[in-house]
Amino acid sequence: LQPTSSPKIGQQIYKTINCDYKMRMNSFFSLSLSILYFISLNAETILLDFTKSDISTTSSKWALTNDPVMGGVSFSSWIPDYDNQKGNWDGSVKIVPSLNAPGFCNLMSESKKWPDASGQTHLMIRARSTIPYDGFKVSLAADTLNQQFKCFKADFKMKSNGEWEEIAVPFSSFSNNWSSYTGEPITSCPSDPSVCPTEKNLKDISQIGIWMEGAEGSFYFELQSVRAGNGTVVF
Repeated sequence: LQPTSSPKIGQQIYKTINCDYKMRMNSFFSLSLSILYFISLNAETILLDFTKSDISTTSSKWALTNDPVMGGVSFSSWIPDYDNQKGNWDGSVKIVPSLNAPGFCNLMSESKKWPDASGQTHLMIRARSTIPYDGFKVSLAADTLNQQFKCFKADFKMKSNGEWEEIAVPFSSFSNNWSSYTGEPITSCPSDPSVCPTEKNLKDISQIGIWMEGAEGSFYFELQSVRAGNGTVVF
């Protein structure tokens, strides 16, 4: 082959090769992300998932507690929506008149032996919120007789933009020494390992809870799944 004498032809050949290279690299990265997402999902422990056809993963009976202490007036309702693969929880956290402070709404699963979450680092929640709220909390009970008030609890944040969100809550942020008035930790896990969930606790989970607590306001929260994983969110 004779070398081209036209710089324009050479530039065109270069552009074609470069474009093909970029397309191949984009395909490679897309495939890599898909593989990573697949590996991440299969490495997780499913605790609750409304998208699964196996009804055993969504059959937990839930109970509501709406700040009954000292004349609380918060309220909420929970409606499982299996057709749309989610549960709907809405309500409002009100000021407790006798305390002049916000109360709480608590959505608690039934007490049972949940799947072993030991070896994982995060609690993974897939949920959607349409109303901004400042008091999202999640709890895990294990190896305790008082599952509501001696559970491990942690805060989490949501964008509350009406889109599905993946929330990764480190187990190292949970504490079982928290205020019954605000839900906030009295002693944090990083400051005192004795309040952190142990591997045995993660193996012995007996109840899961979602809380709207410590902030006045309405909420609309849709839950799709709760898993234990490594904190990797690939979307």
